[in-house]
Amino acid sequence: MTGVFLAIYSVLVYMYNHGEKAKECLICLTVIAVIIEAGTNTMLTSVPTVSREDYLENYDTYNTLYEENNRLAEGELYRFENVDNRVRNDDSMLHNYMSTSLFSSTSNGLAGSFYKNYGMRTSKVFYCHDGMTPLISGLLSNRYLFYEEPVSRNDLMTFIDTEENVLLYEYNKSLPFGYMIHNSDTKTNELVKDEATAFSLIDGDIPDEDADLNPLQRQNVLVNNLGIEGELYTYVNEQYSGSEYVCFPDEAGYMSAYADTKRIATINAKTSEGDKSFKKMKNPYVMNLGYCEAGEGIYINDEDKEKDLHLTMYRMNTDVYEAVMDKLSQDTMKIESFSSSDIKAQITASEEGYLILSMPYDPGITVYVDGVKAEKELFCEMMTAVYLSKGDHDIRISYFPKGFGVGIGASLLFVALFVLRCLLEKKKSVIKS
Repeated sequence: MTGVFLAIYSVLVYMYNHGEKAKECLICLTVIAVIIEAGTNTMLTSVPTVSREDYLENYDTYNTLYEENNRLAEGELYRFENVDNRVRNDDSMLHNYMSTSLFSSTSNGLAGSFYKNYGMRTSKVFYCHDGMTPLISGLLSNRYLFYEEPVSRNDLMTFIDTEENVLLYEYNKSLPFGYMIHNSDTKTNELVKDEATAFSLIDGDIPDEDADLNPLQRQNVLVNNLGIEGELYTYVNEQYSGSEYVCFPDEAGYMSAYADTKRIATINAKTSEGDKSFKKMKNPYVMNLGYCEAGEGIYINDEDKEKDLHLTMYRMNTDVYEAVMDKLSQDTMKIESFSSSDIKAQITASEEGYLILSMPYDPGITVYVDGVKAEKELFCEMMTAVYLSKGDHDIRISYFPKGFGVGIGASLLFVALFVLRCLLEKKKSVIKS
C-alpha cells in the first residue's frame, strides 16, 4: 500500500514539475490522494485494531491481580505477561504492570536484537512475548502469565488466582530482577561483554559465531555457557508430506518448532492438545506447541499454502531447564525500595561473579555497588551486568535519560529566543506607529 501511494505522489510531482497547464488540478489531486491515504491508514491500522472498549476490557481485573500477587513487598521484582488477550504490545503500560512486551518507536534496539536471536516476535517498533520459551521467561524475570482459558497440561506452571474471566498462572521456577552468575562455573567471557565488544557484535563488525543457529539452538549454547551440560532442546525428526509437516515424537515432552520462512503469515498446528494458530509469522518466532505424548501425531501447515514452509521441531528437556533455574537462583537480589527511576537493593554473593539485571542496557542507567559507581557490561549483548566480589553488597540503580539535560537546555534557549523575537517585533511596531 505504501508503494502504491509513493508511485502516485511521484507521478503527480513529475507532472507538476514538467507540465505547464492544470497545475491547480494537480494540487487538488494531490490533496485528494493525501486524504485517501490518511483514511486508508486509519481504517487499516487504527479502527479495526484499537478501540476504547478493547483497551478498557478487564481494566480493573489486571490491576487487581497484579496488586494482589506481585512480590515487591517481599523484595522480589517479577514481570507479568498477557498471553491470551493482549490487545497491543503496550498493554502493560495501560494496566500498570511490568511485562516483557513493548510497543514504541523508540524501543531499545538491544532488546529487539536479543528477542530476534532467541526466537521472540520483534520489529523496529516493538518486541513482545510471542515465542518466549520457559528459559528466556526465567532470564527476563517473567514469572506471571495472564490467560483467559485454563492451561492444558503444563507441569512447569501453577494456577494461583483468578478475577472475573482472567486466570493467573506462575512459573514454578523463575528468576527475580537481579541474579548472579559465578566466574568459577560459567563461561563469563562468552556471556558478558564490555560495551564496545557487545555493540560490535550486534552491528556485525565482529563475526557472530552463532549466526547460523536458529533460536532454539542458540538457547542450547546459552545453557552450556551457563555451566549446564546437555541439550535444552533436542531435535525431533519430522517429515514433510507435501502439504504439511508431520511428527510422531518418540518421547513425551514439551514440543516447540521454528520456521525461518518470512513469506508465511499464519501457521496452523494440530496436536493432542487441540488446534493452535500462530499468526504474524512474517516476523518469525518460536512456536510453543505444548505437551505432546509419545507417538501422538503433530501436524503443521501454512494457512496460505505457499509451499515454502521450512521448519524444525524440538523437545525441551525439563531436567536441563530446571538445572539452569536452580543454579541461577542461588544468589538473588532483594529489593529494599523501588521507583521508576531509583532502586535500592541488597545481595549476598557466595562467590565472585556478575550481577545480572534483567533490563536492557541503557546509557542512562547508573549502578552503584556499596556506594561506588560500577562499570556496566552486557549479558547476552542485552541485559545489564556488573561485577561483584564475594560477600554482602548494597546495590543502587538510578536512571536519568541520556541527553535529557541537553534537551531541556535547548528547549529553554529556543523559548527565550522566541520571547526575545516577540519583544523586538513589538518594539519595532511601536516605533513605526
